[in-house]
Amino acid sequence: MFSFTTYTKSEVKQMLDAASRTTRDIKPTQTSLAQKKLIEVSKHIYLFSGINNEDVIAITNDVQFMEYAKDEVIFKEGDQSDDIYFLLRGFLSVEVGREQKQVARISPMELFGEMAFISKKPRNATIRALEDKSTVIKFVVDDDAYESATSFAFMKLYKNIATIVVKKLEASNEIIAGMRAEAE
Repeated sequence: MFSFTTYTKSEVKQMLDAASRTTRDIKPTQTSLAQKKLIEVSKHIYLFSGINNEDVIAITNDVQFMEYAKDEVIFKEGDQSDDIYFLLRGFLSVEVGREQKQVARISPMELFGEMAFISKKPRNATIRALEDKSTVIKFVVDDDAYESATSFAFMKLYKNIATIVVKKLEASNEIIAGMRAEAE
């Protein structure tokens, strides 16, 4: 769909190497290891742009690097959760409705799940892996960590989310404009 940054092959390899050293389920006692791995790739995640490593650790909880098989569901439309996700490897389908019609595709290095985080409402789509070994980082932003992180970190985080949402809206508007032009 769209991308914020172009990554070199070396940078992508670095991120995939960091993800491949993880397991499907990170146990709570391993959270610090998962957060260290998140720090390894956070410079490539626009959400954390301008936020120092200490604040990334302070504002994230329950960090998990997860690998999905083809057709496995990451989350379902209607699920109640405010986890945020970042796709490292593979492609994902965004599906809506009873028929689970694919309406979009998530590519590597894209963030997803931010709408439920902001709105605190149920998920508005199902996300499904389109290929084996799709690797996702899942984490919770800890709003209660306001005391341990700088207010600047939270300000940057929300500004970055707003930028991501605006880019997605702009991409959707382009698609709609193209559909209108085809219909005329």
